[in-house]
Order: sequence, then structure tokens, then C-alpha cells
Amino acid sequence: MKKKILIGLGVIIAIPVVLFIIVYGIHKIFTGDLAEVNDKDLLLETVNISDKDNAYFDLVKLNEIKFYETASSSTELLEAKNLDLKQVKELFDKNSEALKMLEDFSNKIFFIEPVMADPSKLRADSEIITGTKLREVTRILILKSRYELESKHDTTAYEDVKTVISSGHKLSGSQGRLTTYLVGVSMEKIGLETLDRIVEKSKNNKLLSEIHLYFPNFEIEINKTLFKDDYVML
Repeated sequence: MKKKILIGLGVIIAIPVVLFIIVYGIHKIFTGDLAEVNDKDLLLETVNISDKDNAYFDLVKLNEIKFYETASSSTELLEAKNLDLKQVKELFDKNSEALKMLEDFSNKIFFIEPVMADPSKLRADSEIITGTKLREVTRILILKSRYELESKHDTTAYEDVKTVISSGHKLSGSQGRLTTYLVGVSMEKIGLETLDRIVEKSKNNKLLSEIHLYFPNFEIEINKTLFKDDYVML
């Protein structure tokens, strides 16, 4: 009997103590000093790269030139059931300057918009460079690659595709903007699809070995810097 009384008293005493601890803890959570938030992983890094090594400036030049068109657009030619070799050749011959610019772009070390290289200058109204002409020259070079493949110039077809994939990879891996990433991913995707065509059709064993060596398990990667520009401007 005494044991039950002691247990009862213990419970009666313990309840207010436990309630006090809970209330005090809640009070400290909402009124105490908040721990400093470590947002290091959410911040953009400052990138130092010379203009001559930055593919961004090749894109600026590309956006300034005029593209020549054929009776069918590049999109129509790509989507056609059969490749119109005559129109395709006319298209890439007339746009050789743009194709050379894409080659220069792919050969640069890095791509980053200057405003993304220095996060302190980033503003909500910062200018976004358009990728419309980059998409167009990509379609033209993919058409050229398919033309070269049909003409049994497998190595040239491969070099054209490699230029597209390399350029796309620079964009998709660039620090910052979602729009830049999506253009890069679309370039990588169409490049890899065309690469599959080459692997299926080519009888050049040396070339096929190089492709498997250069692209053993190539995958389009998720860019971990996406949306960090939005966080910087909060």
C-alpha cells in the first residue's frame, strides 16, 4: 500500500516537472537566439576566367549574325521522314560562318555569363543572353552530320556531333541560370541521338572504338548551381 502511495506521489510530482521542461523548451525555441544559418552551399561562387577563354563571347558574336534559310526550315528538315540532301547541303553551305562560330564556342575552356561570374553584380533585371540562334546553328550542324553520314563520311559526321555535345555540355554545366542549362541539355540530347545513328550505321571500326572510348557512359548531369541565382537575389 505504501509502495502505491509513493508511486502516486512520484507521478504527481513528475507531471509538473515534465510540463515545465516542455514549456521551457518551446519558449527557448521561439524566443531564444536562432542559430546562424549556414547557406554556403546555396551561394554562387566567384569565377575568374579571361574573355578569350570564355565561350560566352562567341555566343554574343553568333547572336549578331544573320542566318540564311532554305525552302524548308531546319526544324522541318530534321523532322522529315527522308533527309533532303540537296536542301541540307544548301543550308549548311550558306551558314558556314555560324558553324565556324559554334566550333570556336566548343573549343573554349569554359562558358559563363559575366554577371553570373560575379554574384555581387547579379540583379533581378540582369540581362539574359538568348539561346535562340544557338539552337538554330545546332540544328544545322546536326543536319550536316546526318548529311555526312549518308555520304559515307562517318568521321566528319562524328566530329560535327562531338562539337554539338561538347558545346551543350559547357552550357549545361555552367553556373547559374535554368534557361542556359535547358539549352545545353537540348543540345546534348540531340547530339547523343545523332551519335546513336552513327554507331548504328558506321562500319568504321576505328571510329567506333574512338566513340566508345570518348563516350563510354556519357550521361546528362543535373547542374547543382541551378536556382542559386534566385537565392542570391533574395
